[in-house]
This record gives sequence, C-alpha cells and structure tokens, in this order.
Amino acid sequence: MNLQRNTAGRGLRSMVFLFAIVSSLPQAALAQAGNNNPTGPAGFFNGNVTTAGSYDPFTGNSTRNVTDLSIAGAVGEYGLSYSRHWNSRDGGTWHHSFEWTVEDVIDLPNGQPIPYTVSFPDGRTVTFSPYNLPTADPYWRGAPGVRERFNPLAFNLCYLILPDGGKVKFSATSSNWYDYESGQTLYSFYFRTEAIIDPYGQQITYSYNGDGTLHRVTEAGGRYIQFAYTGGRITSIQGSDGRVVSYTFTPVSPGTVPYTLLTSVRYFGELPWTQLTVTRHQTSAARMAFHF
Repeated sequence: MNLQRNTAGRGLRSMVFLFAIVSSLPQAALAQAGNNNPTGPAGFFNGNVTTAGSYDPFTGNSTRNVTDLSIAGAVGEYGLSYSRHWNSRDGGTWHHSFEWTVEDVIDLPNGQPIPYTVSFPDGRTVTFSPYNLPTADPYWRGAPGVRERFNPLAFNLCYLILPDGGKVKFSATSSNWYDYESGQTLYSFYFRTEAIIDPYGQQITYSYNGDGTLHRVTEAGGRYIQFAYTGGRITSIQGSDGRVVSYTFTPVSPGTVPYTLLTSVRYFGELPWTQLTVTRHQTSAARMAFHF
C-alpha cells in the first residue's frame, strides 16, 4: 500500500514539474514551427531540400515555381518573364514574379512609416527597421542574415536594395488627419510598385489600370507583358511578341470553406494542360489524358 502511494506521489510531482517547465518556455517556442523564420514562414532562408519538389525542413513550407512566358531579346540583366510562385504556408495562392509590395501604413503618430514590411514574389516577408544600425549605414535592415536592405522614403520614393545591387522602386501617397482624442496628427502611407531596376540601371516599369490593378510591365527596349483580369484575377497575359497564356479558375468547396483553384493553363498554340492528350501509334488503346 505504501509503495502504491509513493509511486502515485512521484507521478504527480513529475507532472507538476513538467507543467512548470512548459509554462516557463517563451511564447515563440510554443508557436507554429517556422514562424520565427527571418523571412516569414513561407520565405527562403535556410536552404531548401529539393527531393520530391522543394521544401524547407525548418518551416515545412513546400514551393513550386513555373515560368509561363519569357520575352526573347529583352534588355537588361533580369530579362522579362512571367513566373508563378506557390507556397504551402502562404495561403496556397499563386503569386507572380512582379508581385513586390510594401504594406500600407495606417495612422502613424509621427508621420514616418516605421517599419517597412516588404512581401517578395517568392513568398518571403521581411520587415525593415532603423534600429541597431551602424552610425554610417544609410539603409534600414531586416533580421540578421537577410541580405536585402531598404532605402526609406524620400520625396515620395523608396527602394528595396537587392543583394546584386539591383533595386525595386516604390512610390507612396500620404494622407493625415487630426485625432482630437489623442491630440495628435495621424499619418497614413499607401505604397505602389513603380519599377524593377537591374544593377546597371535598366528598368522594368509598371503601369496600372484605373482600378489599381497592374496593366503592363515594360522593359527598357519597349518589350512588354500585359495583363487581363476577370473578377480581380489574372485570366491571361500577353507578350509584345503576340503570345498569350490563359488561366482558368474554378471555385470548389471540399468542406465548409470555399476555395478558388487554378485548374487550367493554356499556352500559346497548345491545348490547356487539363486536356492534354498524347497519342501513340494512332491507336485508341494507347491514348492517355492527363488531368491535374
């Protein structure tokens, strides 16, 4: 009887001790794995495993990249091509290679957008701030290990500085209002991507439709890729060489949450990949249809 009581007592003390250890852990240690990645849970930082696709063993993020259209003869180090990027930890939505954004800043008391949060086309998200900078460093920095830098707003323009010396150029419009409750003026800043500039100064410039959607990207030699939309989604792109790539989206509801999936891509002069048929020896028995 005493042995049983002693065993139960030791078990209870062990559970209390374990609970005390778990309770003392910082919140970051209890969060979803990879949320403390310097470039966000969907960002590249540690290097990806390339077997069975591409995935980050730390964050668990799986990726896929597809280049749909590349314009021959484009001027500049970066060329001109349209690629789609998919990340499993970025909402499962495709993003494209010109989708560089700075998060809008709303109601700042001091009128200075601190910090700048930049979303990259490949899924990375980096916040740049002026804290802990060397005295002579004019750039704002992300987390340790992030090679990109940020040149803060001046004369309504700011720049993301890339590791190779290229830049992404953003413009900003601002508004302000006086908050009588707090007794201070609050400022808001709204950012828009204007150009991608290679290390030698050649630019890919952005132009926009009246509703704010991206209309066209144009390289220094005048070649371009133009975008068409249906319901706010890109449903086709057209190059200056006349080639067109079309996209079909389909709403699905596998459970309680509805989704919109990219279900078909039609390349110039080809069948869409949902209907691709391969025939061998002209016999129906060897005909194979591939559905994705």
